[in-house]
Amino acid sequence: MIQSTFLYKTATVVVHRPAEQGEGTDGPLVLKTDRHSLLVEAEAAELLVAYLRVIQAYFSAFPQSGRLIAQLTRRVAGVLADCLQQSGQPMVLGRDVSELIRQLGCVDDWRNQYPPPA
Repeated sequence: MIQSTFLYKTATVVVHRPAEQGEGTDGPLVLKTDRHSLLVEAEAAELLVAYLRVIQAYFSAFPQSGRLIAQLTRRVAGVLADCLQQSGQPMVLGRDVSELIRQLGCVDDWRNQYPPPA
């Protein structure tokens, strides 16, 4: 029995390769939250997973980090869902993830907006 391959998994968001694709294929992956289930191009999924890991690493030291990270990861999925809806394309592409990062920022941006706890 082939099982899904998880690239990223938390209580609020999962990025995985569906079981029916099997290992080593370049088919789309799935970004799943309680509100969204989106197809993600394999290369875009790598960038997305790296971004989700950066979010988790940066915000894990904050008070109530679980709640904050959950909100941010849901926002990631929401932005990508809106992008697909506006473009009419069937899956998230690398340029969509790059635009997401531009919108939500990166560590340098967050240091100004969300200074690390002392």
